[in-house]
Amino acid sequence: MEWLAQNLTDRTHLGDFPGVHDAHAIREVASRRKIVRDIQERDSELLLELAQKARTAAPDLADPLITEARALDAVGLTARAALARTQAAKAHPDLARAHRAAAGALRRLGRADEAIVELRKALGLRFDDAESRSELISLLLDRGDLDSALKLYGETLALEPGSLFPRLRAAELLSENGRAKDAEDAFAQALQLAPDDPEPHEQLGRHRLRKPDDSGALAAFARAISLRPQNPALRELVRSVRPEEQYAAPYLYDARELAKLPPLSGEDVETLADLSVTKVFANGLSSRTHQIVLRALSPRGVDAARVQSVQYSPDRQVVKIERARIFRKDGSILESKSDGERNLSEPWYGLYYDVRARIVAFPQLEAGDVVEVVTRTDDSGSNFFADYFGDFAYLQSTQTRRISDYVLLGPAGRTFYASATPLAGLVHTEGKSPDGGTWQRWTAREVPRLVPEPSMPGASEVLAYVHVSTYKTWEDVGKFYWGLIKDQLRVTDEIRAAAQEAVKGLPESNEEARIRAVYDFVVSRTRYVGLEFGINSFKPYPVETILSRRFGDCKDKASLMHAMLESLGIDSRLTLLRMKRLGGIDDVPASLAVFNHAILYVPKYKLFLDGTAEFHGSGELPGDDRGAEVLVVEPDGASKRLRWRFPQIPFPSSRS
Repeated sequence: MEWLAQNLTDRTHLGDFPGVHDAHAIREVASRRKIVRDIQERDSELLLELAQKARTAAPDLADPLITEARALDAVGLTARAALARTQAAKAHPDLARAHRAAAGALRRLGRADEAIVELRKALGLRFDDAESRSELISLLLDRGDLDSALKLYGETLALEPGSLFPRLRAAELLSENGRAKDAEDAFAQALQLAPDDPEPHEQLGRHRLRKPDDSGALAAFARAISLRPQNPALRELVRSVRPEEQYAAPYLYDARELAKLPPLSGEDVETLADLSVTKVFANGLSSRTHQIVLRALSPRGVDAARVQSVQYSPDRQVVKIERARIFRKDGSILESKSDGERNLSEPWYGLYYDVRARIVAFPQLEAGDVVEVVTRTDDSGSNFFADYFGDFAYLQSTQTRRISDYVLLGPAGRTFYASATPLAGLVHTEGKSPDGGTWQRWTAREVPRLVPEPSMPGASEVLAYVHVSTYKTWEDVGKFYWGLIKDQLRVTDEIRAAAQEAVKGLPESNEEARIRAVYDFVVSRTRYVGLEFGINSFKPYPVETILSRRFGDCKDKASLMHAMLESLGIDSRLTLLRMKRLGGIDDVPASLAVFNHAILYVPKYKLFLDGTAEFHGSGELPGDDRGAEVLVVEPDGASKRLRWRFPQIPFPSSRS
């Protein structure tokens, strides 16, 4: 581009080019191809003038002529531009880019055969000219010469054997032209090259739809969605191939009929129906439909009922608002609503989630109106926990419920362990589904509301709930969780060095002092920041990562303490904890769904350590840890669920 630089140095209006202040700078800028596009976009006449001057100064160069053609196109002189490009090819028969430029002009003039000849000349001069090969493939496909186009794709793969696009495009062409067997082989090669790329799986699914092979297509689409959950176009295609099963339809309540119930006196808002229908699949993933029907009875009740929400993880779940309407007192139905999303991260606490809330609002809601919202949340990613499923749902709240209903639909061959706390009028039914699966249902009517009181027990001790899990014992839960986290706890040289730094000057015989030193190091030298994304909302990051970042959440800090103590020869256990304010639960079933915190347990000293307790020493625990329930995770699988209480003294010991 030296010819353009030279012409630019002759310009006196350097202010036309912001940031360019002298001839040397201009030469530096002009050495890049981008300058031609920049000038063309801002001043095509200027580009034409410069190109013509350069052509006059260097008539033997091809670039000024090709750039002049581009400028002529930009000012609308397309015929002259085409002539300039063909002249460039004749004047410079040894330049691939000149023949490519001529081919482009000939193609726009409708002279496809001549354009093909020029492109073949370009490839003869430069076999690796990807742009010419792409143009030639397009022209060959335009005239139906599939075999020649496929041969060119083969040449592309010979040059770039690791390139995915040519393989997929060739496979797609084979599929679209009825060569199904060849297409299958081509897709197999693409999948072998990039098994974790969603694109080949999606294209394979589209190929199978053409065969047609709906079941095979759906399997390929499912894999593509698991790799890239945020693909709304593909999800819509899947729904068109296999309409969503309306598994919840038989259980949904008629909101219009519920609206006829006489209102309760003394209430701001009443729940006419709260229904959850959960369908579990063989792999432990699930689809959940929730119906809530509320009646606002006062202005304060209107404020409480106006906005409804459903939480979900965009990477792993899809939410659909199936119904959102208002039943007016006069019997009319208003479908008007507003919706949006809200990030649920809590940066003020140092907590960042991949969970969002889908918000549904009813700005026109008035006292006496009934609101119905039906949402469906489908798991779309892979199951982080093998085929485990667990759920914990309350049948009672601080609002009166006229109907409280929980339905579990299970697949054939899976066993579910469940319990429900006592509730007046609660009816439990179960049976077999027509597809060979099972169903269980817990229904209660006229469920009284809970009136909150100061210092009341935890929620699950005063509110009725249903707890469902595929795990029967806490040993099963502990065994699974240890398998999930054990590789994250490996002691490295960096961990050993940090541990030695923490206990510097402390004798090996004084283990309790060394434990306090490690605790103080983790509490004071690592900030509390939780990156609760995907599997890391349950699984700690590797301990060396936590140490290098110098931040982590509760399980990260507990893991770092565990690894540092292990490097010092002190045994400890990661411990899952259900905070005191959540309340205790029954012994059966066992699940991961009930825990919301993690700490560390040192068996030799029967000592519990909370790495997030910045304002507590190693010999004391925060109030929410005291009287809580824990699962001490044992490496041998013999995990123990405990509940311990402490005397109410100013500085309670954290010993069990």
